[in-house]
Amino acid sequence: MSKNRKENNTRWSLVVYDVIVYAISSLLLIWLYGGNESLTNTESLKLTVLAFAIIFVCRLIGHIYGQIWRYGGIQGYIRMIVSDGVAFILLYVVQMAMPIQRMSFARTLSLVCVNLLGSITIRMIYRYCYLYSDNVTKKGKF
Repeated sequence: MSKNRKENNTRWSLVVYDVIVYAISSLLLIWLYGGNESLTNTESLKLTVLAFAIIFVCRLIGHIYGQIWRYGGIQGYIRMIVSDGVAFILLYVVQMAMPIQRMSFARTLSLVCVNLLGSITIRMIYRYCYLYSDNVTKKGKF
């Protein structure tokens, strides 16, 4: 193997957790929440796939899945917030440009923010478990 070959440092377990968090977020905010838009099933599916693609492409470009979260500091969380902020702007603009029924500004913002909150929570739980995983204290056993 060549030493110059760039290795793929993607943390696939975090990708899976984020997909689960996104599925829950989109289920709540696109599929179950009625809102003023009254989206059809087809439109809901289109918006779910579109938002998924934009959010995860922005996170991949921002190298969110290439960092080691247990050693990272606040800069990892800031990078994730910025990445999802860019994803929100892109999602809103792309919705306006595409010939599909759009989500409102507030609903789009809610989807991205709830997804971001869930993803950050997963990382904080991971970091907590890493720090207190000595199995001696009650915190470590948790």
